[in-house]
Amino acid sequence: MTQQNQPITDPAMKEALLNQMTNSVRDGQTPLRHFKGRCVDIEPTQQQRTYDGETRNSLALKYKFTEVEVFASVTPYPFATGEFTLYNNNPQEAPSPSTPYGIWSGSIGSIIGTDSKVPAIIGKVLEVKYTDGHSMFRRNAETGNFDEISGSAFEVLSIDGQVSMVGGAAGPAGSSSAAAPTGVSDEDIIAKLVELADGKNASDFVSAALVDDVVKASAVFSSILQDQGAAQVAALVATNKINIDAEGVLHKVA
Repeated sequence: MTQQNQPITDPAMKEALLNQMTNSVRDGQTPLRHFKGRCVDIEPTQQQRTYDGETRNSLALKYKFTEVEVFASVTPYPFATGEFTLYNNNPQEAPSPSTPYGIWSGSIGSIIGTDSKVPAIIGKVLEVKYTDGHSMFRRNAETGNFDEISGSAFEVLSIDGQVSMVGGAAGPAGSSSAAAPTGVSDEDIIAKLVELADGKNASDFVSAALVDDVVKASAVFSSILQDQGAAQVAALVATNKINIDAEGVLHKVA
């Protein structure tokens, strides 16, 4: 494989390129695994890679953060700034949800809308977590085919305190602006999730949620199925609906 990089420094070109892309749904090297920070810039770099004689263009997006508050890191991280890079293979099309960039972009779109532009998060405080259990496709080095695997990727859990409570919905923390299908209200879904979570660990909560009729009739079902309830638990904790004790048991906040 050969690769050529071309940094984009012209401000007008940089702005135009970033605004081509939305946060609808198609990795970076950092020890950070769960943190909160203010996104102060996104630096795009055009790349040209050659695989098996075929040349392809891609875009590397370096996300830069200040005011970093670290919750989890592979190694000690005493710094107030951080950055990581994600790769978009086709900026003109929505990314695949089975790629790291697609998972990242999809998590942003579920909070501020899938028609939002990539620069919309600049200046905002993001809570970011590296989560497991994502369905991804990777090229098999032996066969050359793409195999489905369970992988890890960065997701945005909240933007300026705003979280996604039901899949594809955006709203202030503790609420959601999207109506669930089949007439189930957001309030009913949240109440049901809290009821199901109370007294269980995360694994038992997910098992109960995936067979509950109210949850199955809502958009939140696909979200729980995708990440094994990680985003929903984080949202319920962030909005003070539940807390987690030292043994990892979820409890309803009275």
